[in-house]
Amino acid sequence: MRVEVIIVGAGEGVRFGEVRPKQFSYLCKKPIFCWTIERFEKCELIDKIILVIPPRMKEYVQKSILSYSDYKKIKATVEGGKERGDSVFQGLQVVDRDTDIVLIHDGV
Repeated sequence: MRVEVIIVGAGEGVRFGEVRPKQFSYLCKKPIFCWTIERFEKCELIDKIILVIPPRMKEYVQKSILSYSDYKKIKATVEGGKERGDSVFQGLQVVDRDTDIVLIHDGV
């Protein structure tokens, strides 16, 4: 059985009131987004991780998140949409056809 997870972290964090979105803030010296990614990275049932990130933040994610650890299961990073539903839809576009189960998880 093939299982993929879409981690939705495309929010801009306006209500959070910080310079960067909440998912990129640090908790115990690590970006919150990394804590979430690592849970799925370690889960033997997960075959593929798809990250949905805020528009225009791909370079930041590459430098600050993807380089944080040697993530093996992250196979796609896509920009989210205006609303959460739009972001989930963007993630679904890169799910492999032979996938049996798709999990959708908030990044924060």
